[in-house]
Amino acid sequence: MRTHCSPLRRVAVSALSLGTAMVAWPVATAAQPESDYRFLEALEMASPINKGSLSRFNRVGNVEPGIYSVDVYVNGSFSHRRSLRFDLVEGLGAAPCFKAEDAVLLDLRQDLIAKLGPRECARIDELATGAQAVFDLSRLRLDLSLPQSQRNHVARGYVDPALYDAGESMGFLNYSISQYYAHTAQGSSSSLYGFTNSGINLGLWRLRQQGSLGYDSRNGLRWNPVRTYARRALPHWTSELTVGESYTSGKLLSGLAYQGVELSTDERMLPDSLRGYAPVIRGSARSNAQVIVSQKGRDIYRTTVAPGSFVIDDLYPTSYNGDLDVTVIEADGTRSHFSVPYSALPESMRPGSSRYSITLGRTRDTDTSLPFVDALYQRGVSNSMTGSLGVRAAPAYQSVVLGSTLAGKLGAAGLTLNYSHADTGGGARGGWMMGLSYSRAFDATGTQFSIASYRYSTSGYRELVDVISERQARRTGFSSLASSNSYQQHSRVDLSLSQQLGSMASLYLSGLTQTFHHDRSRITQLQFGYSTLWRNGVSLNLAFQRQQVSRVARNPDDLQGRPAALAQAGSSLMLSLSIPLGSPGGERPILSTSMVRAQQQDLYQTQVSGMLAGQRHLSYSAGASHMPGGQQDSLNGNIGVRLPKANLNVNLARGRDYWQAAGNVRGALAVHAGGITLGPYLGDTFALVEAKGAEGARLFNGQGAVIDSHGYALLPSLSPYHRNVVELAASSKSHKTELLESQRTVIPYAGATLKLSFRTRTGHALLIRLHRDDAIPLPMGADVLDAQGSVIGMVGQGSQAYLRTDQLQGELLVRWGDGQQERCTARYDLQAQDLEQALIRLQAACTAAPRRAEFLPAQAVPPGATGAAQ
Repeated sequence: MRTHCSPLRRVAVSALSLGTAMVAWPVATAAQPESDYRFLEALEMASPINKGSLSRFNRVGNVEPGIYSVDVYVNGSFSHRRSLRFDLVEGLGAAPCFKAEDAVLLDLRQDLIAKLGPRECARIDELATGAQAVFDLSRLRLDLSLPQSQRNHVARGYVDPALYDAGESMGFLNYSISQYYAHTAQGSSSSLYGFTNSGINLGLWRLRQQGSLGYDSRNGLRWNPVRTYARRALPHWTSELTVGESYTSGKLLSGLAYQGVELSTDERMLPDSLRGYAPVIRGSARSNAQVIVSQKGRDIYRTTVAPGSFVIDDLYPTSYNGDLDVTVIEADGTRSHFSVPYSALPESMRPGSSRYSITLGRTRDTDTSLPFVDALYQRGVSNSMTGSLGVRAAPAYQSVVLGSTLAGKLGAAGLTLNYSHADTGGGARGGWMMGLSYSRAFDATGTQFSIASYRYSTSGYRELVDVISERQARRTGFSSLASSNSYQQHSRVDLSLSQQLGSMASLYLSGLTQTFHHDRSRITQLQFGYSTLWRNGVSLNLAFQRQQVSRVARNPDDLQGRPAALAQAGSSLMLSLSIPLGSPGGERPILSTSMVRAQQQDLYQTQVSGMLAGQRHLSYSAGASHMPGGQQDSLNGNIGVRLPKANLNVNLARGRDYWQAAGNVRGALAVHAGGITLGPYLGDTFALVEAKGAEGARLFNGQGAVIDSHGYALLPSLSPYHRNVVELAASSKSHKTELLESQRTVIPYAGATLKLSFRTRTGHALLIRLHRDDAIPLPMGADVLDAQGSVIGMVGQGSQAYLRTDQLQGELLVRWGDGQQERCTARYDLQAQDLEQALIRLQAACTAAPRRAEFLPAQAVPPGATGAAQ
């Protein structure tokens, strides 16, 4: 008979151990340094028929034959969760039997797995010489000791591609909808903005579409598609195929938005021991403000921030080459702008490892669509050197890049040489660009050079996007070259430095300066910051920012023949202080106050923010701002709620001449065979969790997601090509359902939509006190089986058995040995009971004869029976 061990059985074993603590004592052995516990049945005076029912727990790993869902640990490290069959072995009790697919999970050598031959499964010591298995029933943990010589030689964290899970066909829609309204002395304005990220999975293929929908009173309704593409993994090549609209990586060759086909290495398939990037945006706002981040004229991020400093650190990587333009729109309608450098760090690779990328398509987001082909290859030559080669070709355009990185004690340095040759419509041009980069961490002083780079270009060097714009300008007299940061660039220097000052303080410095040929313009930007944290939780932050764009002179290379805009310059200084309120521990509100000086004006702000005690899903903030003169004084408030199906945010602001209100809802829905399920905003790889009847059960790391009334919930994020442990916590809301398993381990493909079904047992929870005709209590540890022969409970103290059933009446078998005299049967009937109780208490006679057991009222205890129903 096969037995499925559920949490019910685990609880019963634990209760049994606790209940018999007075008859067990530790026994130390040389082979097992940890304390062991032994049941001494001779001390159990009240139950002479207990002999043998408890002693079976004295042998380590002894369990009843059957199938158990266990946590498998290999050489002390967690490997996976698996349902294994335990078979009875002469002299050993029940031992786990491993099938071929189980052995693969253990990374056993293929020649050892072949030992199975025609057998369905075998013990671990039969497959691998010197291997051992120890099973801890109370924790459902199986420890395997495997000699390294018996396993495949793979890198740490390696996952066999045969274990990747593509999931099921499913559709989903992520949405973020913002409503913004402002009323000023000049009038009212409102806007509605929605961003969608949707997809459909069909086998290994996954189709994705991203876009935004906007509406305002001036421009009306407009749809802005960002990109649509299909992808699938090619695990045997450690690669990924992309078809449709996407972006090139921006490594060595400048990033391009394209429509076409790309085949490239997917390093996420590599183990952690062998393996993008987006900058953090820091800024400040005077009021509840909108922040819009754009790259190359396309909005890629939009959010609403509270007054004071803000940090945006959750940008999706897009192109590795192209500064980010940040626009802050205050509640009164005023705007401020600044840019954030966005360039790749030097990348060193392990010796012998390589990556490649081949792209064939047409450019998009350019004045004219042009066919092109990219080919890129990088390889680790040694521990300290990486070589790179890249080629880009388009009609009347060729570009080649050679690169190398050197890593050593002095840090990591990179050198790239780019050559381009292009027909710009006014003749052929050729030119060079040289790039130097450097990165180093000084551990002794806590200094980190994130990147220091220098780039120099000759006047004839051209990027493909600038060639397209230049040809367009010669044909039509109009182009976007004036806003290009790469067209006729002369030199550029980027610097980012961070310094740790002790254990509680740090400072950072970043800046760039960029010049162009023919005195076209000069861009300079500097950011400086200092922060410290005292042991009482009080923190101090100082930030300075300055940006200057010089006047652009008229020059022969200006194809439009017009002078540029006037020079722009601006700087700001902010000092802020944060103080936790209340006693340490729990959710303490934070009082923050700041002073901002910008454009020769001062702004003072005070804010209180926090979360409700014990309710981390509800956050709040309230504050006020003051500017000398009183013209910009305002009050503001914000409330955010994280619900199981969506996140809601509402903010209000009131000033002397205006008031503003904004709201945002952010969530997702998944369409599957069981219907439509709502949940938190989803990542590209996620899971639909099914647990029928377990309404209210909570998903760990699920951002507040719980099982809904239909038995489903969305787990918003999984790590692709990694082992993910998905855990489900039972809820008291559904007392009619018991989780038979609460944990699963999955290894998804990138972009997979998994469906994980957790087994449940739905029915009434019963606590039955059983008694025999001879008034002798039933032995503790006796198994309770249903009519189908499945173990559904265990007898504890006072002859009480706990079980769950969906039948209103039925027959139970109690078994404490193999003989006919070591078992009895009992019947139960719930028709006269209050079925809404969380726990139904009953009494029943347990008789060796197969006759109906008469139920007694709870107060009618047979003579000689011991204990009482709890």
